[in-house]
Amino acid sequence: MAESIVSFVVGKLGDVVVREVLKLHGVSEQVERVSRELNRIQAFLKDADRKRIVDERQRHWVKEVRDLAYSIEDVIDTFLIEVPEYKPGKKEAVKRWFTKTRKLPAVLRIGDEMNKIEARIQEIEASRVRYGIANIGESIEGEIRRPMRQIVLPDIDETGIVGFEADIHRIVSLLLHKETTRRAVVSIVGTGGLGKTTLARKVYNRSMIQVSRFSDGSIGECHIHDLLHGLAIQKAKDDNFLIVCSKIDEMQNHNHMRRLAIHDSLWNCEDEKTEELYGKSSVASATPNLRSLLSCRQIPKVLQLMHLKVLSNTGSLTSSEFDHLVNYRRLNQLRYVQLKLLVQCRKDIQNFEKFIAGLRFLQTLDIRNSDLSGCNLPDCVWHIKTLRHVLLPRTKASAYGPPPSVDLINLQTLFGVISRETWGTEGLPNLITLDFRTSNGFQWNTIVALLGTLEHLLSLGINGDDASLNIIDMKGFPFYHHLQELSLSSNTKKIALHHGMFPIHLTTLILELQFQQDPMPVLEKLQRLRFLSLRCCNGEQLCCSTGGFGQLEELMIDNLCELEELKIEKGAMPMLKTFYVYNCPLLHVPPGLQHLTLLEEIKWSGPAMNETMEDEIRTICKMYLPFLSCPLVSY
Repeated sequence: MAESIVSFVVGKLGDVVVREVLKLHGVSEQVERVSRELNRIQAFLKDADRKRIVDERQRHWVKEVRDLAYSIEDVIDTFLIEVPEYKPGKKEAVKRWFTKTRKLPAVLRIGDEMNKIEARIQEIEASRVRYGIANIGESIEGEIRRPMRQIVLPDIDETGIVGFEADIHRIVSLLLHKETTRRAVVSIVGTGGLGKTTLARKVYNRSMIQVSRFSDGSIGECHIHDLLHGLAIQKAKDDNFLIVCSKIDEMQNHNHMRRLAIHDSLWNCEDEKTEELYGKSSVASATPNLRSLLSCRQIPKVLQLMHLKVLSNTGSLTSSEFDHLVNYRRLNQLRYVQLKLLVQCRKDIQNFEKFIAGLRFLQTLDIRNSDLSGCNLPDCVWHIKTLRHVLLPRTKASAYGPPPSVDLINLQTLFGVISRETWGTEGLPNLITLDFRTSNGFQWNTIVALLGTLEHLLSLGINGDDASLNIIDMKGFPFYHHLQELSLSSNTKKIALHHGMFPIHLTTLILELQFQQDPMPVLEKLQRLRFLSLRCCNGEQLCCSTGGFGQLEELMIDNLCELEELKIEKGAMPMLKTFYVYNCPLLHVPPGLQHLTLLEEIKWSGPAMNETMEDEIRTICKMYLPFLSCPLVSY
């Protein structure tokens, strides 16, 4: 990881030299020297990410290099923000001279920082020689290193592998045995090729929690996920990537803290403790280099956020709290912003516009959980050239997409927008994910024209009105052969189905439509489909025929009020693992349920469920479905 960080900073340094070499020769020369030295250090670190470091001196040296790389990035970002871009041309000469004079203190300060960084680089390199720190991969004198075998996991599809049922049950029983609650590891021993890795993966991917209606209140749980979580945290601590402080005073000892997560548990403590935590200057003095802030509620006002790159706040921000954030004026290095806004008046939108306008390097804007109260997104959002991902509220979509005159060549995700009547996608050539709601008067041919330039689209969601999705035929789209995820929702009555109307390589399909006939004969031909959700569809019968849905793993039917029968022929959905039924009041237990021999989970809820149906489902599961240990049935 350290090598990749240094590589990123070296590339960024090169970009700075290209942009500024004609303007600020002194700083550029320093940047070039730092870049050359980092290239030498990078050669040392290339093996660090591939080989396990056993020498504590090497480990500590890598930590210092990583921290140095972060410091260099902070200086570069400050350099780009405080010094304006170079604009060639005679007309800009005088303006550029005055700008350069006005920015001279910033240039001198940045030059001083570069001198300090050069001194740190020389100190770090000298310490490696002084203390005999060998290159990664070389043996230290007098030390015998045992070669570490690299574990390579096989990249194969194991969806059709069977025959491990008894071994899986035995291992899970050992892990969950009540008399051996302290057991943490179960060894799987055998000669090569017997399937030890496959067996471990089968246990890992198995449903870890089963709860039945007859439960005595306890939950059986396999703690493999917790074990891996603990190992990941320990590795992060070893690399100085994460520090966990359980007491307030401990934060004062970490003045180079770069990531801070404030959890709900801190806000639930006594008021005086909360005031002590955020009222004193201990937190502020411990966070001069903070780069990532994750908060479940409000954002502490005492934090120093000058170099903040990631801001994630899952709690609702009031107008006063957002005012503080807007007036901070030192958040212009943010790359990732996740906020939950409650827009109550026009002033809130104006504050949001003021906040966004200063984020020149913003890459991700996530306000999916916000309430914009029918207000549009400020146009200044679409003038940020570095934008890659924009995620807006989908359920209460009120924000229009970018105007046709805007070019956002870096934009990859656009989620939850309303399509404009004059909206064009020519300025979004690299869009991968698009989710939008059609405005009034949209026709299918308008959608065809809108999406006709998106050659790289992999995920598409359309929430249309009565007229926009009355005809669905996607063969003419440039992404027809590589679209993977599709979601269509409309109140259009009785859509006609035909083979080839959906992209052939779909893996995820979500439909909330009304059809003229049973959609299964068309949908089951999508042989790469793994997830299918049918919601609010009409029809009394669905039939899955032999050989249909060859790769389907998850089927969800929701709110099909007219559905009475779901027929499953032998050989249909051979890979199905999860089956969800929600609010289908007329549906009976599907004939052919016993043919789904790989089924691992059933969730069935709704007013039609009764004890007789529940007993029937449990009997079928017990007799025919060995992977399904306990279906979840509720009513």
